[in-house]
Amino acid sequence: MLAGRFLKLALILVVTAIVIVDTSLASDASEVLKGVSHISEGAHERARSGEARGVSLSGWFTVIWNDRTRYFLSDDQARWTELLLDEEMLKPLGGPLALNRKRVKIVGERVTAPPGAVRVLSLAFE
Repeated sequence: MLAGRFLKLALILVVTAIVIVDTSLASDASEVLKGVSHISEGAHERARSGEARGVSLSGWFTVIWNDRTRYFLSDDQARWTELLLDEEMLKPLGGPLALNRKRVKIVGERVTAPPGAVRVLSLAFE
């Protein structure tokens, strides 16, 4: 189970690094992934279909306590991204209160609902 999560995170990090480095040279994500033989065929398919959604973001972690607790990341360009995460992920870092208004770096994947949100796979203080 842990090995599967590590492999998924490693894949996302590799894809993110490749996309960051090569997007100016490639016309689409499938061209970026063509030369990487160790990425699964499923990743190639997602890139061809436009579903490659791996992201790495840095910014200010914000907690909004309302009818339900919601988490956001605001980056240096004042863009807000809703973060979908398992609250267990926050415990080793001191919980939501310890993270609120702190700089963090997240690795995650874009989701379709809510629009623009990111499912967080890893989170660390910056």
